[in-house]
Amino acid sequence: MQPLPGGFLLAESRQDGFDPNAFTYDQSGKPIRSFCIGDGVQSVQTTTAGDIWVSYFDQGTLGNTIARAGLLCFNADGEPIYTFQPVVGLDRILDCYALNVENDDTAWIYYYSPFPIVRIHKRLIDGVWKAPIPYATAFAVYRDTVVMDNGVQQDGWTRLTLQDNGRVSRSGPVVFLDDEGAPFSAKFATARGRLIWFLKDAKIYCADLGHLRFL
Repeated sequence: MQPLPGGFLLAESRQDGFDPNAFTYDQSGKPIRSFCIGDGVQSVQTTTAGDIWVSYFDQGTLGNTIARAGLLCFNADGEPIYTFQPVVGLDRILDCYALNVENDDTAWIYYYSPFPIVRIHKRLIDGVWKAPIPYATAFAVYRDTVVMDNGVQQDGWTRLTLQDNGRVSRSGPVVFLDDEGAPFSAKFATARGRLIWFLKDAKIYCADLGHLRFL
């Protein structure tokens, strides 16, 4: 579920043929339209302008739908307005592990293979960095700082620094504390811009990279 100007979007991960799997509603819950965004949807993030960024896992990118590109952006009417095309030095997307739509102009992705961090500004790739962490599922970005989880088989988070030469340096581990000041790990986390959202038990936590204290 994602917000849209004047309403919201609901999307399903799987899709068959040309059946719609994205549905928009107004603020009262009245249906507005439905459309197809492809099979194998991994993540969906919208913008205040009403654009809908969609990333895909391998059952979509290796299938026979529009998901083959691995990353698409649709307008609020469900029309594709951007399709990811790798530039020289980048592979195609087989599985987009993490999507972070920072604002109306900038989106970030991290994908297999070989796990680059890619910045897309005004629908053009304008930055590529080689991430030192494989199989991460979420990352937040603030200026030249990235905080990324340690991958599907590892607990914890790591602070990275993006360098001008396309390289990434590790700046140390990041420990998040709950409302009682105790370290915690969550089963689910997602990021948007410089914010990381955690779901743990019956509580939702939010960490802001702009306010984090790094030692």
